[in-house]
Amino acid sequence: MNIVNPFHFIKFTREARADLQAWQSFIETSNGKSVFLADTWVTSDHLKLFTNVSGSLGYAAVFGSLWFAKAWPSHRQHYQIAVKQLFPIVLALDIWEDIRKNSKLLFLCDNQAVVEVINKESCKDKLIMKLIRRLVLVALKLNVVLELSISLGNIMLLLTSYLVFNFRKPGQ
Repeated sequence: MNIVNPFHFIKFTREARADLQAWQSFIETSNGKSVFLADTWVTSDHLKLFTNVSGSLGYAAVFGSLWFAKAWPSHRQHYQIAVKQLFPIVLALDIWEDIRKNSKLLFLCDNQAVVEVINKESCKDKLIMKLIRRLVLVALKLNVVLELSISLGNIMLLLTSYLVFNFRKPGQ
């Protein structure tokens, strides 16, 4: 960008404006307090927090005895698998906020692309960035450092897959 005079205007992209709106939302709701985080990382395995998706059927998450599972709406069937994998992670961390306040959370995931995107907190895909912004905002509000690591073959992932395939109502 080559701005010569201070009265020249800078035109922001839609994505840059979305980033600024996320920061504005945080600033408006932040109380300015923070605490020192523990030196140790808490893993999603330790918390019994797991997510998984079926690209064509739906998504699920388990947190101890709590869980959710839902079929993909028809208008989301065409989304790429990275978007679908990211969605239940963002949703789980947003709705079960009490599990991770003021902590360092190492979330285990079986999708390398999602691990890289969350750890970078950046991506060229606009839909993924929308989810990343939401995730970053939740982390900022709750004073959480979130990092993902690749994990394959976890038995709890089988449980979340089972939930995805058997959409039962919670409590049944």
